[in-house]
Amino acid sequence: MILGLSLVTYWRFQRVREFEATVDWPEFEIPKMEIDWTVPPTYDELSGWDDYFKWGAEEQKWVSPDNKLQFIYSAGWMTIDEAVSEYAGEAGIILEEAETLLFAFKFEMTEQNFALLKVSRVDAEKSLEEIISGMRQNAQKEGGEIEITVLTEENEIARLETISKYPGQPSFYSKGKAIFTEETTYLIFFATHQKDWLHFAEEAKEIFDSIKLLQ
Repeated sequence: MILGLSLVTYWRFQRVREFEATVDWPEFEIPKMEIDWTVPPTYDELSGWDDYFKWGAEEQKWVSPDNKLQFIYSAGWMTIDEAVSEYAGEAGIILEEAETLLFAFKFEMTEQNFALLKVSRVDAEKSLEEIISGMRQNAQKEGGEIEITVLTEENEIARLETISKYPGQPSFYSKGKAIFTEETTYLIFFATHQKDWLHFAEEAKEIFDSIKLLQ
């Protein structure tokens, strides 16, 4: 409840029940200790709220439905149903033509900040220029604007940097990777408020460094 309410507050929406109904809450497993806990540890037994929410969640490996893309992400991420992907519109990581494979968020109570992780795919015939154009058009359609910079482009992989701005709202910063294959193009974006990027920079790097295509 706290996670859901905090996230919705950031985005100025009041559809809390709809949000909670579409969040895939992780199942916690009782850790093996000398004393078996039958309930999650209390706040006082841990170092803070962030540890409380991470309790029972381990580093995970994500594999795409077609079993051709994988990466590792840390504890604390929670998946969100595509039905509420509109909440991420201001992050500039939405592309209407793309099929969402993973949409997740991570909220940190202590610092009061959050990050978004979105993986999608588009038709292999779409060029990088068409993908970028589609993202810009979507931002404009929603009343905002987005700056997109291609950092590198080699070996069928493009690394992107984006800054999205909407009137009266904090700017979002994201880094992304577009991976082009013969069958499809994968888009992976890690986004957060621009002022919070340094807090998540190392985690984003670890995720991107772990990305690999499977044979």
